[in-house]
Amino acid sequence: MAILIITEKTSQARDLRAALGDRFGQILPAEGHLLRLAEPHEVEASWKNWTCVLLKPDGLYPTRPATEGNKPAKLKAIGAALKRCDRVILATDCDREGQLIGQEILEHLGYLGTVQRALFTAQDPSRCDRRSTSSNPTASSARSMRPPSRASRPTRSSTCR
Repeated sequence: MAILIITEKTSQARDLRAALGDRFGQILPAEGHLLRLAEPHEVEASWKNWTCVLLKPDGLYPTRPATEGNKPAKLKAIGAALKRCDRVILATDCDREGQLIGQEILEHLGYLGTVQRALFTAQDPSRCDRRSTSSNPTASSARSMRPPSRASRPTRSSTCR
């Protein structure tokens, strides 16, 4: 079973590699938002000259890859790794934005496998509990951007202290 762990920052990936090694799979950083919202005219050509009334899409706006810095290379590396794995652990920051960063990547790349969430309050080797091997499934799949219900949120057992 191949596992991919996605972090939000390069420093998080480095710290997790130091704490966990490769026991849980490949660890790749996202570097914040690798995607951007599509511009109105990218969704519908007639929206080039738009008004607020026109901008009411039925679903969420589609995303487009960010082009600045090394973000395209990081998105490409994550996409290639996703093709070889059947489980992803999102180890992005423990906030809504961190959850969104991980989930929007998976949704954009069409990942439909198992997704788990690891919540770390610290990831340096000296404070991370090396015995912790559990992470919890997310209540929302890669196809849904809804936050998990309170009852299905990951427990503190998956956090490092």
